[in-house]
Amino acid sequence: MTALPPPGAKLRVVGDVHGDSAAFAAACATERFIVQLGDLVDDGPDTPGALRLMFGLLDAGRGLFLLGNHDYKLARALRGDSVQVGEALAATIASLDPATAARAVAEIGRAPAWIVAGRAVFVHGGFDPAMLFTPRGRWRASATACWPARSMARPPGG
Repeated sequence: MTALPPPGAKLRVVGDVHGDSAAFAAACATERFIVQLGDLVDDGPDTPGALRLMFGLLDAGRGLFLLGNHDYKLARALRGDSVQVGEALAATIASLDPATAARAVAEIGRAPAWIVAGRAVFVHGGFDPAMLFTPRGRWRASATACWPARSMARPPGG
């Protein structure tokens, strides 16, 4: 289950890491709860390192990440879905060892599209409504309070 920020917790909100593990590590060097706003992967020098940092935060109950369009596409590609694989995605896929790739698919599959914490709403800037839907049986959304209460069965016209 996705950890929500503890009530009253001080937050550090980090957007668009894009595989820059050094910058992400600096942002995570805090006692605050980390909310990563999606696009953890691609384009940067160390996507595996950025993923491992996020996995550590998840394991410690100190952070969560939201589904970004790059994360969503990576998980679909790793699952074997038909996606257009550009240079950045190809480099990301080639950089992942099997264990990191498997965990990435699992964690991205559990990542909420958005969260509401008190009066704050957090969502990825490149949010695509298609990320809420799935071809039957292929993408399983988590049943957490972070997900909107609506059908996840198929996109409109899909």
